[in-house]
Amino acid sequence: MFLTKGFPVAIYYQYNIGNFTNAKDPIERISTKLEELFIDGVRLLLDGSHVRYKESYVKDGYPAYALYYLERAERLQNPEDESPDNMHPDKKTTKLKIQIKKDAIPYMKKEILHQLKNKTFIIDISLKIVEDIFNNIIGINFIEHMEYYNIEFIIGNV
Repeated sequence: MFLTKGFPVAIYYQYNIGNFTNAKDPIERISTKLEELFIDGVRLLLDGSHVRYKESYVKDGYPAYALYYLERAERLQNPEDESPDNMHPDKKTTKLKIQIKKDAIPYMKKEILHQLKNKTFIIDISLKIVEDIFNNIIGINFIEHMEYYNIEFIIGNV
């Protein structure tokens, strides 16, 4: 059962991040962390549009993305085996963008809704999620649109 129309959460990225840092899929890890913001019984469901490009060097734009619905369902717990970082030698930075539609916000936990009155909170909590997965965040760009929030991160290869 889908709770909202369209894709309330989207993660866009400029480079195949699977080759950039973690051998485990970092987009899946970010979506799992974002899912923790929502109330019990609501989870992010990838619709199959997790698009990847093997070697995409792009100056602007996001050639790869993952689109999520909100779904009423129990989360299946799978232990995640961590593996060593797999750094790409040629790429110095990559871009990552998290987009959250405002119609998804009522499904967030009460303590999150209370804090969202401060607009910087959505940036802070997204920053903590991305920092947990990537070590070197060079810059952040936050844009509030009428229908959604965009939080863009520039990640350095260290």
